[in-house]
Amino acid sequence: MLGDQVYADKPSPRMLEFIAGRRKPGEEPAKEIADFEEYAELYRTAWSDPDIRWLLSTVPTAMIFDDHDLRDDWNTSKDWRIKMARTSWWRRRVVAGLGAYWVYQHLGNLSPEERADDPLLAALRAGEGATALDEFAYQADAEPTSNRWSYARDLGHSRLIIIDTRCARQLTPATAGCSTRGSGPGWRSRSRGRAGG
Repeated sequence: MLGDQVYADKPSPRMLEFIAGRRKPGEEPAKEIADFEEYAELYRTAWSDPDIRWLLSTVPTAMIFDDHDLRDDWNTSKDWRIKMARTSWWRRRVVAGLGAYWVYQHLGNLSPEERADDPLLAALRAGEGATALDEFAYQADAEPTSNRWSYARDLGHSRLIIIDTRCARQLTPATAGCSTRGSGPGWRSRSRGRAGG
């Protein structure tokens, strides 16, 4: 499942009722998921449909997040990150969103051996959950290279590779003068290269 398993920025009417029942009127982010408790309810409602429950219980799945798991256009640019950091609510949302993703999706991507060796899962099992999960999620957002969301699974003679295209994005060019968009100094298009220009 390649992202957008839940829509934190466009919750269903049922989720909006849940949000209204626990927040003060006008509290930001209005009509969006704000914290871990709301994410937990979002996942519960999204995956409670009997057909979805049956599918997830009978078909092997591999999951990764995409933008709507946190917010439309999540991590599309450095300017986007700066804009969101200026809001009063984004830090809480991104920590809750990454923590909820880790619990509700990412744990299922780990092999039994990886789960047995995972220090965060051990902390959760020891009852140190909230603090450890929040610290992990905060670090994963602040320093994307601190965690690897991408993974691979060998399936017979084939390899399934799932790539994190959101959290660990390089939002500034790695080499001065190079463009990640295919134009500008340092970029050489195929057509120009073939023509010798």
